[in-house]
Amino acid sequence: MLKSLGMAPEVCHGGMLGYATWRLCNEPPTKIHVVRNEDGKMLTNEKEVRQRWREHFAEVLNRPHAEQKADSVSEVYQSFRPHH
Repeated sequence: MLKSLGMAPEVCHGGMLGYATWRLCNEPPTKIHVVRNEDGKMLTNEKEVRQRWREHFAEVLNRPHAEQKADSVSEVYQSFRPHH
């Protein structure tokens, strides 16, 4: 299999792990042509797809700091405690 890819088997001593690493480093990334927006509508226009990915990563990566989360968790906990 490695010979068909232009690699001699002895170059890839890592077996499947070595082959997977070689593929990740040498093959172009897979391009995703279609994604869904927040409403579930399919986006096929490249500009819209790129914008949706920007939005997605902004939502995922822009989270509150741990200290801010701790305060909010404490507030939630307090709201569930029975009041005497």
